[in-house]
Amino acid sequence: MKAKIIFAVFVLLLVAQAAVPIGLIVKSESIATSGQLLKFKCRPVDPRDLFRGRYLQLNFELTALSVPAEELKNLSSADEDFDTSFSSRYYNGAYLQFKEDAQGYAELSAAPQLLQPKGTAFFLKASCRANKNKEAQTYNITATLPFTRFYMNEVDAPEVEKAYNKATRDAQSETYLLVAIKDGRYAVLDLFINGVSAKQIAKNAEASKAPAASPPPP
Repeated sequence: MKAKIIFAVFVLLLVAQAAVPIGLIVKSESIATSGQLLKFKCRPVDPRDLFRGRYLQLNFELTALSVPAEELKNLSSADEDFDTSFSSRYYNGAYLQFKEDAQGYAELSAAPQLLQPKGTAFFLKASCRANKNKEAQTYNITATLPFTRFYMNEVDAPEVEKAYNKATRDAQSETYLLVAIKDGRYAVLDLFINGVSAKQIAKNAEASKAPAASPPPP
C-alpha cells in the first residue's frame, strides 16, 4: 500500500512538472497573438559579447522619456513620502508603457508606475532609471529591457551574428527585435535584419553551403 502511494505521488509530480512548461508555452502564444507588437531598434554590441554559445547578446537604442518630477509619484508607495530631491534612482520591477515613434520603433509613452496601469493590458514589467535634469526640473527615464538575449542553436547563430554586426554599424540598415507585450509579460517573436528574419538568414546560409546538384547524364 505504501509503495502504491509513493508511486502515485511520483506520477503526480511528473505530471505537475510537465504542466509547467506547457503552461508557459500557452501563455507565450497568447501574448504573441493578442499582445501589443513592438519593434525595438538594435544597436551595436561589443563583438566579444555578441555570440554566447546558444544566444546572441542584443543591445537597444531606446530614447529616454522626459517627464515632470510630479509624474514620478506613481513610483512611490502609499506609505512613502514623495521625494524628488534625488539626482538618480533605479527602480526594479516598474510597469512601462510603449508606443511607436515616427520611424515605427518602440519608445516609452508614459511615466513608469509602481502599480499596474489601469485601462490597458499593454504594459511591460521591467527595470528603469530616473536621472534628474536640474535645469528643467524633469527626469529622464531610461528602461532596462529584459529581452537582451536572442536564443538560437550554435549552428545558425554565427551567420546571424555576422549579419547583425554588419547591419548595426551601418546607419542605412534596419535591425530590430519584434516583441509582443501584454499584462507585464513579453514574447520575443523574431530578430529582423534589413527586413529578413534571423531564421531566414540561417536558412539562406545553410542553402548556400549545400553542394550543387550534379548535372544529369548526357
